Amino acid sequence: MTMNTSWLFLAITISVLPLIQCRHVLYLGSPRVNNQGTWKAWQICHDGWFVHGMQLKYEATGGDLTGMNAVALYCQRIGLGK
Repeated sequence: MTMNTSWLFLAITISVLPLIQCRHVLYLGSPRVNNQGTWKAWQICHDGWFVHGMQLKYEATGGDLTGMNAVALYCQRIGLGK
């Protein structure tokens, strides 16, 4: 199997992530331009846990042109899954 740069970056990132605890938080938002959709309540991983996976929901081409509609982040306790 040939490993290109993006796969190598992904492999390094996955192997290093359990060693990193980040205390920075990025809040996303957007101005309300219509009454379609709402932001859900904020949730964070518990202390000692980190984001180890994500799931994206997006609108296919030809839809309502909203692009990405949702992001789900999955938490895992540090030290598990090795």
